[in-house]
Amino acid sequence: YVPLTDELYFSEEDEGAYYQKGREISRISVSLERRMERMRVVLSRSRGEAERDLVKKHQFGETIVKGRSIKGCLIARGEAEIYLKLAKVSEWDLCAVDALVTEAGGVVTDLQGRRIRYNQENTRVPFFLMSNNTNHQGLLNIINAYQQSSRNV
Repeated sequence: YVPLTDELYFSEEDEGAYYQKGREISRISVSLERRMERMRVVLSRSRGEAERDLVKKHQFGETIVKGRSIKGCLIARGEAEIYLKLAKVSEWDLCAVDALVTEAGGVVTDLQGRRIRYNQENTRVPFFLMSNNTNHQGLLNIINAYQQSSRNV
């Protein structure tokens, strides 16, 4: 729920993802954009220097700056294609939006392409990539090459 705009996002496993504004409810889905140069990236307002640096070095489309929970909602609604986090977060910061994005047709993985596992003893989630799933592996390749080059500097 986004109190500032009175918007509700929700999903049900195997039933899809939905958006409600007022009394109107609509089914939502991720965008079908495949071209990297047109993909919109959502970034944090105050953190994420590594993410900003990576976006500068690659030809992505528009950059959108929003709060954490809103970023996944934009992907689920098809208003952005990429959300990358190169820092650990708590699982409760990610699990609900993971369910929403997944039901909308997107995907959330660690940087090796594995689905995030929740309810583990360690509740910190590793670095992750959330995308519309049209070119997820290509995005992972870019991120991993960036991280490798950053280590070699």
